Amino acid sequence: MEQPLSPGNYIAMRGGKEQVVTVQRPPDENGLYECDYGYVSFHETYCRIENLRELTAEEKGLVQAGKYCLLPQQFYQSGPPGMPSMDAHLLT
Repeated sequence: MEQPLSPGNYIAMRGGKEQVVTVQRPPDENGLYECDYGYVSFHETYCRIENLRELTAEEKGLVQAGKYCLLPQQFYQSGPPGMPSMDAHLLT
């Protein structure tokens, strides 16, 4: 049995896309981690441990430098009311 992940930043992987997420607590009874993500506004997703990876040394450096926006941001993201989705360009 794998050790549960500690709270912190990880990269979630789904459908060939990667997204920086924050894990806040241990997994639930089904082995799912509740993860928060979003650069403009926040979203939730649920991941199993096999779909989460540690940040690379380069990614950790970006976090330490305050360059969070340069981390993988490939999951759907919406903005505040009146602002189009950050993914709107993909819909055309």
